[in-house]
Amino acid sequence: MRWVAPIALVPLVALTGLAHAEPANGSFEAVGAYTCHALTDCQSGLAELGVGYRLRLDARTAVGGRLLVTRPDGARDGRDASSIGAGGDLLFRWHPLTGAPLLDPFAELVAGVLVHRDDWPPGGSRYILRRGVALGLTVHAGPVDVSLGARQQHLSNGQGLGAHNPAFDGWGGFATVTAWRHAVDAPLDLAPSPPSAPTDAVLQAQLSLTEGDGELGPAGRVEARVAPFAAPFAGLPGGWVAVRADIGRLVGVDYLGGELTVAGQGRLGAVALTGGAQSFGGLWRRRVAGQAEWYADPLATAAASLAYATHTLGGDDIELRVVWLIYPIEAIALGIGAEYTWDDAPQTLDDIQPAGSVEVALPWLDGFTLVAEAETSGLRVLSLRYTVGAPVDLRARDRRAGVQQLR
Repeated sequence: MRWVAPIALVPLVALTGLAHAEPANGSFEAVGAYTCHALTDCQSGLAELGVGYRLRLDARTAVGGRLLVTRPDGARDGRDASSIGAGGDLLFRWHPLTGAPLLDPFAELVAGVLVHRDDWPPGGSRYILRRGVALGLTVHAGPVDVSLGARQQHLSNGQGLGAHNPAFDGWGGFATVTAWRHAVDAPLDLAPSPPSAPTDAVLQAQLSLTEGDGELGPAGRVEARVAPFAAPFAGLPGGWVAVRADIGRLVGVDYLGGELTVAGQGRLGAVALTGGAQSFGGLWRRRVAGQAEWYADPLATAAASLAYATHTLGGDDIELRVVWLIYPIEAIALGIGAEYTWDDAPQTLDDIQPAGSVEVALPWLDGFTLVAEAETSGLRVLSLRYTVGAPVDLRARDRRAGVQQLR
């Protein structure tokens, strides 16, 4: 492993004492990067473009999530490789200086998942787990922030730790431009504060078109949520119960299913316990899951879910899902997520997959939203969703309607 630091950081440290306005707590960003293979003299590499959201927790630390489009190319092991992919990552950033200097150095840890159209590196798989470290410098100047840095990263190929284990270790540069900064303690217009209790009742329905393995199928979903707990519930200001029913056709097989959720919500987040089952042509999949949400700020929610599932003809598996929800404007919600599945079937590899979603409120149709999702199960879903009495402001709807299921 090689560690590479931006040489420019050394002579610029003397300028970091120049004062600048206090930094905003949250920011939307555009990012570009290129990483060369450390052992092939840049004969193969990975280019990345993406958007994300970063939240500064205190004077020295920040966390963030990004949605990326990637293009690996070049020669490897005597074979040409060219592909395209997508994924996401989570980052942790540490700033040694406080007081928002004009020149603000930082160190960064990054972890994420990518899925490519073709196997990459050649001989690996389409599913890639990534981790990396970086050093960089942010310039706080004018209406935007610009960050430059160098990063070392490792890309796993999804084949485990066996004898055949092609991977990618490289180093490269990145640049980030902050498109929109805001302060958590001075929320943007129409960004609601977390409510003290969820809405008393919510009814939601949607019609979907699903695509998986090249086959299309219709689907429908109805969900009802009731908040009977006006008094504190399990130490939280509000609690509710949700019931969901699904029906559809997936990869040529009819299915139906349902789930029951019991949840509680506070000012800083929500927790939920879910149990349910689905039948695919008589073959059952049963699942129980625990989920927690953290309202990072008025424009961002972080969520995690841990589930245990059993299958009629297959082994049991454990699913860990993480999602970062951001709201760049009142009528749009973006989801960046990933799932890691442990499968006890010996012939099946553990699976890592990213997932993303975009939901857009239709202002001329009260309560209707259009949702496009790339799910961790490998499905692509396009839905028309209706929520009774839902506002155009999706931030207000999500915070007041309860925990959002990770799927």
